[in-house]
Amino acid sequence: MKRYDELLINRLLDSYEGSALYSESNKNNQRIFCVFNKKNMPDYFDEESTIYDDINQIAMNLQYKELIEIFWKNRREGHIIEKVALNTNNLDEAYNYVKRKKKKALEDKVIELLSNFPYQGETLAEFIQAMTERVLDNKSVKKYFPLNDLKYLEELLLAVQAVTCNEEEIYLRELSMKVYKNSKTLEAMEGKVKNIILEFHPNKDYLLEVEDLLGEFNILKNPSYVMFKGSGKIRFKSSTIDLNELENGIGINSRDLDALHFESVRQVKRLITIENLTTFNRFKDIEAIIIYLGGYHNESRRKLLMKLYAIYPDIEYYHWGDIDCGGFRIYKHLVERTAVPFKPMNMGADILKKYKSYTKPLTEVDRNILLNMAEDINFNIFGDSIEMMLKNGRKLEQEIVGYDL
Repeated sequence: MKRYDELLINRLLDSYEGSALYSESNKNNQRIFCVFNKKNMPDYFDEESTIYDDINQIAMNLQYKELIEIFWKNRREGHIIEKVALNTNNLDEAYNYVKRKKKKALEDKVIELLSNFPYQGETLAEFIQAMTERVLDNKSVKKYFPLNDLKYLEELLLAVQAVTCNEEEIYLRELSMKVYKNSKTLEAMEGKVKNIILEFHPNKDYLLEVEDLLGEFNILKNPSYVMFKGSGKIRFKSSTIDLNELENGIGINSRDLDALHFESVRQVKRLITIENLTTFNRFKDIEAIIIYLGGYHNESRRKLLMKLYAIYPDIEYYHWGDIDCGGFRIYKHLVERTAVPFKPMNMGADILKKYKSYTKPLTEVDRNILLNMAEDINFNIFGDSIEMMLKNGRKLEQEIVGYDL
């Protein structure tokens, strides 16, 4: 059976701790109530149960102990409880009854931990400052962490710091082992960490558009590969790979990218990055270095592209992606984060028109994003495509494009 006595006292204390009465900003005789209704106390109104009488007895017992005051409906004592009020003159007894620490004591411990944590990075600094201010202003931090769980808070601070300060490519579970000596702790906190980063990171506006947030910080969940084909020569330690000799290309683990070196080859006239693996496998161009990035272009992939640009500064650079919001964003980020002069390839209104029978309907979310993109000069290069997409309510994935290219 539920401990309805503890449930009532805890609810009243929750209300008290969130009230102006607790923060002493209200000097009036404010009272703290718990209203009995079907939403707050469904068992009490269950006509097929006898729990109603038990709850009445429990409430009367708490009133006898001078912890609460009962307000009976229509003043009919012993009949139906309308609401109960916390006796704020006996707060110590109420806390002791439910073996609960006072909020002030918990807040002091949280402030102490936040103040003494050896933080690194702007994101964590902003988060710590914001949480400190919320606690001091008697604002809830429940959205971020439970006030009564210091262990969780410390692990959360470590997680935010580990993710935002990471520079080398590493698997999520490896990073978790490194930080916690447990491979699954960081994975369990992933959602919370992402939300904090998106709220407090100095580049949060940019990160809101990132599809793989952990990837942006070089953290991988699984091994990923970058695929190469076309023309060009790749040196890896003592070996040289001639892409011309590999009709279907070669995949290289993303963690080996820093060890790759490229030889300048006169045959190479352009470099093309392709968003979709099916398109990569089908597409051929003997005068191009063709690259499937194998996921979001994180730091190691961007370094790869900048390395190639240094070797081939005078060739053409293209990116071929989906004709949709995601494809436009990936292109924009690719240009902004590498400073390589990529041009979109097969992403124009002419391709939309040519393959209109293969297009898919826009969602309402798609339409809202496209409307914003239409007003953003950073997406002017896709102006004709966006106009046609909004007019026809359609988008196109790149897999279908290219059978006859």
